[in-house]
Amino acid sequence: AGEVDGGSLLALGASLRAAGLNASVELTGRSVRAALKRAHRSGVRWVVLAGEEELERGRVQLKDLETGDQREVERSALTDTIREAR
Repeated sequence: AGEVDGGSLLALGASLRAAGLNASVELTGRSVRAALKRAHRSGVRWVVLAGEEELERGRVQLKDLETGDQREVERSALTDTIREAR
C-alpha cells in the first residue's frame, strides 16, 4: 500500500469548509489512534478517515467521537451525511 496523496486530503478538507463545516486535515504522520485522541480532546465530534483504498473507491470512513460509531460513506455524500447527523 502506498502513501495517501496529501493533496487529496487537503481538497477534502477544503470542500468541507466550503460547505460551511469546520474542518482540519491531519498530515503529520502520527498514528490514527494518537490523532483520534487529539481530536477528542479538542472537542471534535466527527472524524473523517480516508485511506488510499477508500479514496480510490470514492468513499471515506466517518467516525462519531461522541458515540464511537463508524461507517463508510460516499465521499460525495459526506457533507450531507454530517449535516443530517448533527
